[in-house]
Parts: sequence; C-alpha cells; structure tokens
Amino acid sequence: GKRSVGGRCSSRDWPGGRIVDHAAQFAQVRDERFQAFMKELEESGDVRRWGVDERFGVIRGTGEFTPTDDGALRFVGQNGMGGIAEVMARGLDVRQDVWVPPSGGIRWQRDGS
Repeated sequence: GKRSVGGRCSSRDWPGGRIVDHAAQFAQVRDERFQAFMKELEESGDVRRWGVDERFGVIRGTGEFTPTDDGALRFVGQNGMGGIAEVMARGLDVRQDVWVPPSGGIRWQRDGS
C-alpha cells in the first residue's frame, strides 16, 4: 500500500478512533507452521484469538444469526489486520508506492524477442 505494508491485509483509521479492516477480516490457521507463527505473535501481543466467543457465524436472510463452532483457529491483529503484515515485514526492505507492471517487468516485442 501507499501508507503501510499489508495490501489486502491492511487497516484504516476510521472516525472516532476505530480501526477498520476493509479486506481480510481474520487469519485462519490451516497449517502447523502457521499455527506456531501465530502462537508467537499471540504471546508477543501482536495478535489475539478471534471467533471463540460466539460472535463469528452466519447471518441468514431472515436476519437470524447462528454462531459457527467449527473449531478453527482464527486470529486478528491487535491494531487491525495490518498489524500482522507489519510484524511480518520487520527487518525487510519494503518499497512502497512503487508501480510494478502486471508482467512482472518482463518485456515482450512483436517479433518474439
């Protein structure tokens, strides 16, 4: 992004001092290595478990809310999902507001060269 790392895992400041995640709302663990990584982030205070208090579920067309109890581990950043990207970017040389062409910079000429 232009202002911070994250892309689809970024957060915005909202009026009233709230942080809004406008793309990825949570990270779900599906791999042991990712689970270990998220546990480290949880212990350091960068993320917290989410969806364990019956606030995660499905809203039906009738407006009825049904909590989902699928046992999945879900996490959110303490300061929005962008916080997870910021932790992952620590120590990296991240260039922001740089245009990268869809071809990844590969040029093609009509003659095939």
